[in-house]
Amino acid sequence: MGQTSFPEAFTSPEAQDHARGFINEYIEFIPTTWAEAQAAGFDHSDIAVGPALGEIGFDVIAPMVVSAAVRKMQQTGAIRNTAGTIRHPARASITISRIRYEIELGGDNKFQVIAISPIYDGATDTPQTRETVLWLHRAFAACGDRSAREQP
Repeated sequence: MGQTSFPEAFTSPEAQDHARGFINEYIEFIPTTWAEAQAAGFDHSDIAVGPALGEIGFDVIAPMVVSAAVRKMQQTGAIRNTAGTIRHPARASITISRIRYEIELGGDNKFQVIAISPIYDGATDTPQTRETVLWLHRAFAACGDRSAREQP
């Protein structure tokens, strides 16, 4: 029914099994594999991080997704006009614990979270969400700095 599907990663079968099932009467999360997700056209930057900040597996999955998103944003780059100013900043969408965070790479090469929205019903103004935004700022900045140093 027009709902965007996405692969969601967990580090244990128990965590994956706990997250499976119906979210509402229309959407069901089913098991899949990374090979199936790749065959469907998803890359690492498209993976939703299943566990929330502080939960088991977050520190394994989230840095991989952020690193892939940074690479994708830097490859996409920002379209500059003749004066050298950014017309279209590079953007990425990261889903963590079924909350979507929209991140933008601005003309100053700084990353910022510009929007937060739950994938399904739920509040976004929570201590967990605020901590995740802070984590994202640090993670994107660190990955961006590392990528810049690795450029020839």
